[in-house]
Amino acid sequence: MRRMNTRPALGPCVSLKVDEDTHQKLLNAKERSGRSKAGEVVLRIRDHLSRYPDFYPTVTYQNVSFGPVVMARFDDETNKKLIAAKNKSNRSKSHEVFLRLQDHLEQFPDFYNSESIEPGGK
Repeated sequence: MRRMNTRPALGPCVSLKVDEDTHQKLLNAKERSGRSKAGEVVLRIRDHLSRYPDFYPTVTYQNVSFGPVVMARFDDETNKKLIAAKNKSNRSKSHEVFLRLQDHLEQFPDFYNSESIEPGGK
């Protein structure tokens, strides 16, 4: 299997373009939770990584050539988990974040507070 991206993931930041549907779901979640867009992304990616360490979606990522840009800065632990996940899946870090964010927004649209995250991904 050939890797999509052979460059190492540099730094704890991710900047990616999202499709309009994902962006609207993110804005709605941001409004309901009272968090910033970046805060919402970080919390959802952290939760998704704990719930689904081995994530292989049936939908493939399609490059979004234009659209809203989402940027997030991850803590060291989440960043390491994200890098491990992207290396295991052979996706770039931004693709990994996009697919996990899209999946989390779809499965948990009313993910309002960080207290709903339980250790062990339950």
